[in-house]
Amino acid sequence: MKYMFSLDNYCSPDKLICKDVLFFNIREFNYAIRLALPDDIALRRKGCDACCYATDDERRISEFSPVVVVRYNGQLRVDREMTERWLNGLRPYQFYEVIQERGYRGWSRFGFLNEKQYSFCRRHSDKVYQLKRIPRNLSDPGIFWSEEEYYEHGGRYIEKVRGILSKKEFAPIRNMTDVEILDFYGDLCSINSHRLCEIDDDYVEEALLEDMMTLRRDILLEVREILAEEEFAPIRDMTWRKILDFYGELCDSSGCSKLSSEAIRSALKEQFHIN
Repeated sequence: MKYMFSLDNYCSPDKLICKDVLFFNIREFNYAIRLALPDDIALRRKGCDACCYATDDERRISEFSPVVVVRYNGQLRVDREMTERWLNGLRPYQFYEVIQERGYRGWSRFGFLNEKQYSFCRRHSDKVYQLKRIPRNLSDPGIFWSEEEYYEHGGRYIEKVRGILSKKEFAPIRNMTDVEILDFYGDLCSINSHRLCEIDDDYVEEALLEDMMTLRRDILLEVREILAEEEFAPIRDMTWRKILDFYGELCDSSGCSKLSSEAIRSALKEQFHIN
């Protein structure tokens, strides 16, 4: 026997299993219909996803001991009450509303949390990527890594981001600490319900650029103020990305992460040939 899952939001007990798509892994989903399939049922891969399968078997879903499973605080659990309601007509697209009515809130890393757990995640949203689930003792000072432990747990990811920060456009935030880097990177992993994992460099770069708009918004405001001066009218329409490239190159060449207004004016005049 093997367990597989239906993610069809309209799945009913009477649906033919051959009309459904079945999944081995539902790590990124918070509820599903779990089926107990006999070992002799014939499955074929559906598309290019190694976790996605179909069958030509014409039995109904109800013949495979179906149950509703819901992810509560990182653990997928059989929800017997929801199963009973589903067998009596509730559809999976209605599960989320029912779970909310019970007082639970959704969080991408853990599935559904009670109010106390959810509040804890809100307070520590930059660090919960370190946890498999929210612990019972929320006052334990050892819940999160100490500053000295960060490199031990995520050194290769820290080095990965430092390599990206070596590019000139990231000079204004190149002094990020190991803690800041790993918390940033871990948050990106959490968006996809993962703990620390490999993320494509282009995705990390795009996220860093977006963060710069928040972390160093002072750059944009200062350069925009200078561009508002009459002599800079020909280049006043510089985009945020162009400003970042310009500012980053200037920081890179000067070795500073913060530039004076005079240095910015002088560099703008030189680069864009403004008299």
